[in-house]
Amino acid sequence: MARNLKKKTFGWMHRLLEKNAALPIELGMSEAFSRSPLKVLELCGSPLDIAFQLGKIRHKAIHRRVESWNRHLANLFRGNRATQKNLEREFLRNAEGQSRAYLEEIRAIAEGANLPFSDLFRLNLTELGVFIEKCTDLIVPIRDRSNSGIMIAHNEDWDPRRNDIFILKARTPQISYAILAYDGYLPGLSAGMNSAGLCHSVNYLKPRDFRAGLPRIFLARHLVTAKDFKEVSTFLKNTRRAFGQAIHLAKKDRYWSLELTARRLVLRKVKLPFLHTNHYLSPSLKLNSSTPSASSLARLRVAKRILGDYGSIPNFPSSPKEAERLGEVLLSDQSGKPYPIWRDAAHPEDTSATLACAMIRSDILKMKVYRNRPMENIPIPISLP
Repeated sequence: MARNLKKKTFGWMHRLLEKNAALPIELGMSEAFSRSPLKVLELCGSPLDIAFQLGKIRHKAIHRRVESWNRHLANLFRGNRATQKNLEREFLRNAEGQSRAYLEEIRAIAEGANLPFSDLFRLNLTELGVFIEKCTDLIVPIRDRSNSGIMIAHNEDWDPRRNDIFILKARTPQISYAILAYDGYLPGLSAGMNSAGLCHSVNYLKPRDFRAGLPRIFLARHLVTAKDFKEVSTFLKNTRRAFGQAIHLAKKDRYWSLELTARRLVLRKVKLPFLHTNHYLSPSLKLNSSTPSASSLARLRVAKRILGDYGSIPNFPSSPKEAERLGEVLLSDQSGKPYPIWRDAAHPEDTSATLACAMIRSDILKMKVYRNRPMENIPIPISLP
């Protein structure tokens, strides 16, 4: 009976994924996203201390995100409330069994924000209402005098009705990190770097093999404080995952490209420079992945054209200055409308907005963050000791 109930629940969820449901309209679909200045929040303490402080300091924004998410899910699961509750129980059971430490961080955020744990946990379940049209990444090898490294240039795209970002710099007794962070989410669901030298970014991908497992936000949280590739790989291989994503990792002059479905993981051998949007590129994952969206295909096509034009001028690896200029040009591009690389949630066909652009250098652990189009704006510089 329990197995039949679970099969029915996740069968319904697969149908929901194919619909790719949108959030209730709170921002006009033809109204461009208005970006307020990015805030930089610096915290220190244990991971639980930092989580509690995040909840307390950002409590007003977190309350708004929870209220909006609960309204959305009530709409999405109208007439199927039991399905929603079954999914939440399955995700909680997997989090308790596989990643209790990160679950306790959610509990600490909830306590700091004066919210029920169930509300904060539900907010972290992006699998309940998927929003696939996420980010664009450019990975470039760089060389500065005798030092070699990797630049990860990342456009953080999201539905602006759902959440927004700030910059988090945190120092724990074991490790320090700097990331783009969302209100109420576990840290990590974007891009950043840590004092062990590991830099990361993630792309949202939609697999066909969705299942009850550890939510993807927990996987992204692990990237924030992992010290090397092996630690990430071991964690990913030892988890029963719920969803899919692409993970970009850089440390010094090494780069890893990972594509994950719920059941499979592929470490891809790629030639740099490299581009990624929101669909699977690994041929071996074709049967496990959904059909690429028009937006993801269009952004990748335009990015490849820009990269091809640029590639005829310098040789790779590039100097850091050349790499950053390429990142500014490519990630600012809006020539592919209605599916531009830099997005303003201004078209009914593409409701995502670019919340920020981050350019991270693995050789010197420095990050530049642009709130508005990089070609036209001055970044916020972030560094780690």
